[in-house]
Amino acid sequence: MADSSSAPNSLPQMREALDRLDREFIELLAKRMRLVSDVAALKRQQPDVPLRDEGRERQIFEVWAQEARSHGLSPYFVGRLLRELLNYSRRDQERHLDRAEATSQAALRVGYQGAPGSYSDLAVGKLFAARSVDRLERVGFDTFREAVEAVESGRVEYSLLPIENTIVGGIYEVYDLLADRSLSLVGEEVWPVEHCLVGLPGTRPEALRVIRSHPVALQQCERFLRSLVGVRQESWFDTAGAAQAVAEAGDPGLAAISSEEAAHAWNLQILRRDVADHRRNLTRFLLIGRKAEEPDPRQPAKTSLLLVVAHQHGALARCLRVFDSHGINLTKLESRPLPETPWAYRFYIDLEGRAQDHKVVEAIAQLKPFSTRLEILGSYTRRAGGFEDAPVPAPPLAVEDEEESTSVARRVVSVGDVVLGGGAFGLCVGAARGARRRELARLASVARECGALGLVAGPMSGEGSLVQQLELVQEVTHAYELLSVVAVDRAEDVPSIAAQANVLRIPGHQMASVALLEAVGRSGRAALLERGPSATVEDLLAAAAVFEATGNHQLILVESGIRTFETATRSTVDVGAVAVLRQRCDLPVWVAPGAAGEAALIEPLALAAAAAGADGLLLEWASEESPEALDPEQPSPFERQLPVIAARLAPVLAALGKT
Repeated sequence: MADSSSAPNSLPQMREALDRLDREFIELLAKRMRLVSDVAALKRQQPDVPLRDEGRERQIFEVWAQEARSHGLSPYFVGRLLRELLNYSRRDQERHLDRAEATSQAALRVGYQGAPGSYSDLAVGKLFAARSVDRLERVGFDTFREAVEAVESGRVEYSLLPIENTIVGGIYEVYDLLADRSLSLVGEEVWPVEHCLVGLPGTRPEALRVIRSHPVALQQCERFLRSLVGVRQESWFDTAGAAQAVAEAGDPGLAAISSEEAAHAWNLQILRRDVADHRRNLTRFLLIGRKAEEPDPRQPAKTSLLLVVAHQHGALARCLRVFDSHGINLTKLESRPLPETPWAYRFYIDLEGRAQDHKVVEAIAQLKPFSTRLEILGSYTRRAGGFEDAPVPAPPLAVEDEEESTSVARRVVSVGDVVLGGGAFGLCVGAARGARRRELARLASVARECGALGLVAGPMSGEGSLVQQLELVQEVTHAYELLSVVAVDRAEDVPSIAAQANVLRIPGHQMASVALLEAVGRSGRAALLERGPSATVEDLLAAAAVFEATGNHQLILVESGIRTFETATRSTVDVGAVAVLRQRCDLPVWVAPGAAGEAALIEPLALAAAAAGADGLLLEWASEESPEALDPEQPSPFERQLPVIAARLAPVLAALGKT
């Protein structure tokens, strides 16, 4: 047994102990990566062995989750660490399989548009992290054209350019450059963008006059920028360049939108994180080289084509049918005008597979009669849309809903890449009564481990403006990769709440407010519409019609209890209304079992709702005790109950054919 007297008992000693553990952790990572390299060497000698074994990866996740629980750790966060480790391990194996490795050299020069610390610069580092390069030299250029011309002239071996973003779409200048050059696409990378507002140390956000950044970054943060009064936007050639300009100007009235890395590089203070309009902000990059490079057959691949269709009726439709007849999945179809021919277009097509694959070769041959230009831009290892771009969540309560003959097809309601309708069984967890930061974070952790998709935030306790409270909710939900579901009572609050929340919740007592229904509908956000305590099913459907009249069809109906003569419960949860609503409309129908007001009834009502055909559950419970009476360091009774409900709900869904 270790001598307790040697345990660290001061802050410097504790930090020294943490540093020791960190060094040991890195040593263990290095040992693991050496074993990964040995595995890759064996796979190179055995071409029939797949690069990725999905079954083994699932087993590893299960083992890590069990070990995490046994040590009192969150399986979700341990799973996130494992995801990054497996992604890096897989890329290290690719280094051994890379067919271009024979041409690698001691120093490799890669161009990009921007300054050091820009997202393009960071993406270059990510893409080449596991390649056989002794020294990587990253060369920044002011424009996309200069980066492309540097490849043509031999000044750099490759250039990495952004081609599309999940918020603003395609980068058209890059598409046009690809059409005019005799270069090849040889790689793909995806970078998760997190825009930060950065300024000089000590800068107060309310004192800002000018915010600089790349035009695309400003466009991605449009909603946030509109919320700032009296602040002017200035376009800059690059996000990192904007950060550099702010640092060199020394003006506390200036700020930039850039990466955290750029802020650190120029000794700037992060004034606010995650200022993009949408949480999931990904930029896809393409690597351009002078000659084609064939990816290893064991790696998932894409092929990019440039197609100009013949000026005939239905020519594009015939081309698309060719891909369909060969079972080829298209991941991208982008049109650009032909400058020399008004109202004519060229199409950029990305498809799954290699140019050398038999079905791709056949499809391309059949396209030629319908096209005036057909060019293979390159084949490369697929990054976008693959396993490593998706988070590793706790097992979701996803279902494939087999409809009864009396029900209509269910509508799809999606928020980003999260589906809340269309046959997917959704679960959102929340605190009906106000929660403090620590309690909200703890609840989010439990919710994530139970497979919940969203966190329902009640009113925050303590002081603070609405904006500050919403920022807290966004901070917690972002950390745990949950949707934020926030209630809105007044039409005038909709813009502020819609700017921060993923889903707006219209409480039952406001169900008949036409102004609120229309304001939430016009916000474009998905919404939960609760049934009022005295409302009939027809009343709920009439309120839904007001909402949908705005053109917004992202709506979920929630049975949240009605007033009856029954006194044993606070409200009667009308499970029978689920079946009625499913017959009357195609909207997803959820149930809020906590409306009964009894903690012991949440579980049986949840099971009954699932059996009645509910598309999801809104699980929350308002304790009769005041928040001050509860120990903030200890899990609440509701937190302890959640895993039990989720565990018992899973076999019910399976028995109903919903898993």
